[in-house]
Amino acid sequence: MIVYSGLNKKFLFLAIATLLVTSLLFMPVAADNLWWREVFNSGHTVLFLVVSFVLFFRLHAAFQFSSVKIIFLAVVILMLLLGVAIEVIQSLLQREASVDDILRDFYGVSAGLGLALLVRQKNVRNKIFALVFSLVFLFLGVGPLIQLSWHYVQRDKALPMLTEFGERWSSSFVRFNSAELMGPGEPERDENTRFYRLRFDADQYPGVSIIEPEANWLSYRNLHLRVYSDNESDIVLVLRVHDDGHTHEYDDRFNKRYVIRPGLNEIAVRLSDVRTAPVDREMDLMNIAGVEFFLVDVKTSLFLEVSNIFLEF
Repeated sequence: MIVYSGLNKKFLFLAIATLLVTSLLFMPVAADNLWWREVFNSGHTVLFLVVSFVLFFRLHAAFQFSSVKIIFLAVVILMLLLGVAIEVIQSLLQREASVDDILRDFYGVSAGLGLALLVRQKNVRNKIFALVFSLVFLFLGVGPLIQLSWHYVQRDKALPMLTEFGERWSSSFVRFNSAELMGPGEPERDENTRFYRLRFDADQYPGVSIIEPEANWLSYRNLHLRVYSDNESDIVLVLRVHDDGHTHEYDDRFNKRYVIRPGLNEIAVRLSDVRTAPVDREMDLMNIAGVEFFLVDVKTSLFLEVSNIFLEF
């Protein structure tokens, strides 16, 4: 068991705690990077685990005659008040405040108090219970980061596929904007292609966005998407690709309209056209940041069956 004593150790504890809290408050979050955003979210759990663990022993040393249950309750209340204060300050600093962050704080507090209970126990069975209790709450806090990291590994293994709508990893990188994945399409559309049925709701730009696809397309020649339509009339679908240096201007990305006719439609995009699409520069095919396909000004819900998007050498 670590014994915290002495003025220097008090200052050290305060300095470390202040540094960690300040980092969460003031360090800019990489808004376009899913992994770093999740690191910051999981950081709430780790930070509150450490601080609540240390705070318990500080309070126990300062109030030796107080009930341990009261000290546990005091730590929970103080740490959650700190979590709320952090979210309020973040909102004032134009950082996103989130109830989910407070929940992650609670997971960290629970894990930290579980470790404190582990240190205090002498009975082996109680130690095992305290350890399991702490690990469960720690996993609840950092589990999404572990899952996302695994999804990155699966995304890289899936190449040259950029999406696999039927696989769980794809959900981390695909966003549906006024659209919904309804399930697998009809298997007889194409024996070599798996289709997925999408509903596009009434909106100005309903569609599907792929966030953080495999960034390096330099070794590939084409981008492919197959679309099956059982609608009676033609539908216009827009395919968009942008890189890391995108200025959010319309003429600084690849945008192309495709007429989707009843039946099977093949969309093949030459990456040389993607590279030269921006007006004032060439797109960086080693740093592709996003792919989207969407409809324009939909008045009533429409259904299409689409394949996974894939690259071709």
